Amino acid sequence: MERNQRATRELTARERQQAVSALLARAHDGKPRRGAIKEVAGNFSVHEKTISRLWKRAKTNAAQHGVYEATTLKHLTGRRPRDLKAVLERLRHVDVQQRTTIRSAAVACGVPATTLFRRLKQGKLRSCTSVTRPLLTPANLQARIKFCLDHVDTSTNKYRDMMDVIHVDEKYFFLTVVKRRFIMLHDEPDPIRKLKSKRHITKVMMLAAVARPRYNEAGECIFDGKLGTCPFVVHTLAERTSRNRPAGTPLVKAVTATKENYREMLIDKLLPAIRSKWGTRITIQQDNASPHIDPKDSAFCAAVDALDLNVVLKPDSNCVHRVHWQS
Repeated sequence: MERNQRATRELTARERQQAVSALLARAHDGKPRRGAIKEVAGNFSVHEKTISRLWKRAKTNAAQHGVYEATTLKHLTGRRPRDLKAVLERLRHVDVQQRTTIRSAAVACGVPATTLFRRLKQGKLRSCTSVTRPLLTPANLQARIKFCLDHVDTSTNKYRDMMDVIHVDEKYFFLTVVKRRFIMLHDEPDPIRKLKSKRHITKVMMLAAVARPRYNEAGECIFDGKLGTCPFVVHTLAERTSRNRPAGTPLVKAVTATKENYREMLIDKLLPAIRSKWGTRITIQQDNASPHIDPKDSAFCAAVDALDLNVVLKPDSNCVHRVHWQS
């Protein structure tokens, strides 16, 4: 870059500090020697008065704080901002239902909407999201406290490791979503997905069973805690020919989760998985949903005895259910 030609008008913070350091290297008893300011101005391609003002600010800062530093004056320019603390305090006395948007909050407290928007960007106001939570009765609160106390080992006054507990719960899964993101190569074509209706996407109820992961002495994961996710579906054949498929085509249909389906899922899917993983006492933690079976269900108890297992069903307060922890 030629002399007296700069790409920008102002010096950067690093250049200002370098200019002050160059003047200090050419100073004696805190006073630059003759021609030092002109020499430094030529090195940074700025006017001599610019370096002179930097040196003056650096001396003032050194006298006040003991450090030669020429800070920028950009924040000291322009019109002084108004002090709106008293005006913004009006928001405290406005109902939160009237503060859902910037415009409604501005009308409620008598401040222009642009002013509130600027204060929000400056961090003097904040925007929060309120999530509704379940309304618990005293009986619900007592049940949750009892759930926590039941997992305390009275001999050590510590929580049990829950290594013998399996959590089961039903989850809905959609076969696909309307909009999905994929990571593709440049020469790959975009995936083509078609639906008859975006409003009626098939969803399937799944029974998920998880437990705590297991690690060996070396810290390696020997069991990830996932016992499986089983769908509530039936495999049938098309009874008659239609424009969509001929008769006899294999079909997979989602069914409603009922006590009978839930019992079959536990006996046919979950108990064999437990048999292959554990041989000790196992607790299946379930919530009190209507499809769940009673802990003393005769068919389930017979299946447990046939496999020589020691399985106990415990209802309510399922850890897999997010509402339990949001309440």
